[in-house]
Amino acid sequence: MQNPPDELTLLRKMIEQCQEELAKAMLALFNCEQRGKLVEGALKEREDFIAKQQAQSKELQARNDALNARLAELERRAAIDPVGLGTALGKAVDAIQQGLMELQNPFVDYALQEFDLQAQVNLQIAADGRLLIRFPGLNEQIPPQNLSQLQMRLRPIPKSQEIRPEELQ
Repeated sequence: MQNPPDELTLLRKMIEQCQEELAKAMLALFNCEQRGKLVEGALKEREDFIAKQQAQSKELQARNDALNARLAELERRAAIDPVGLGTALGKAVDAIQQGLMELQNPFVDYALQEFDLQAQVNLQIAADGRLLIRFPGLNEQIPPQNLSQLQMRLRPIPKSQEIRPEELQ
């Protein structure tokens, strides 16, 4: 059997080793806790980033949907070809003239002598090569560089006269 001082020394060494191991374990635990906090912070940042990206994605999707709806509305607006425009203007002038002839003024009669039209239009070329004229809507905002100035002057030519080329100028 060992004598007591040797046993005491041995016990002290074992206690020192346990204390060293305990200190190492506590340091390792502290480091793990710190890494855990860093990971939690990174996860929180990532969750916040994902939430922000999802909100931004929803906002962009809503804007995209609104733009697609506007595009569909603009595409539904019919463009008119020059012949159709001429026919529509002719009917409008006839209606104006008819209205003027129906006025009951005892002193004068009214007639439409000339009809001037100036309009900002969007010119398009159809797939078959025809020129199409599209008038912008009232609240539609089209960049000026996308618009053309359409100017027309209609004037009456009596049917009893022949139309000479110099009269059309």
